[in-house]
Amino acid sequence: MLKKNEIPLESRIIATADTYSALTTSRIYQRKRTHREAVKILKEISGIQLNSGIVEILMKKRMKKWKKY
Repeated sequence: MLKKNEIPLESRIIATADTYSALTTSRIYQRKRTHREAVKILKEISGIQLNSGIVEILMKKRMKKWKKY
């Protein structure tokens, strides 16, 4: 099993983006979350399930766009 930096960077990026997408999209088994709820969850699992550096970059890069939400 791969751990931390053994996981390819591309895979870590995709995992973060996919998690955000899954949280903010309606699913049969889960309600659609708001942007703020999704960000809170990403922060909570940052460093545990997701790479904290990538979550931080995502937040910084997208913050200006997301401020309108």
